[in-house]
Amino acid sequence: MGEKGKKKLVVIVVAAALVLFMIPFYLLVLNTFKTTAEFTKTPFAWPRSFRFDNYAEAIRRMDFFMR
Repeated sequence: MGEKGKKKLVVIVVAAALVLFMIPFYLLVLNTFKTTAEFTKTPFAWPRSFRFDNYAEAIRRMDFFMR
């Protein structure tokens, strides 16, 4: 294997590792827009509608601006 082949292999391995490590982050962000029922039924599917009120509820519950 030549120098170019080694570089290509390194790029492929790094790209695969990046994809592998980004999947949980992608799912985390994607599932924040779902209802609880939708999350438990289809955790890997795209949300039917994006619900931004989940963020408002999280901020309210942890008293983010009260401290």
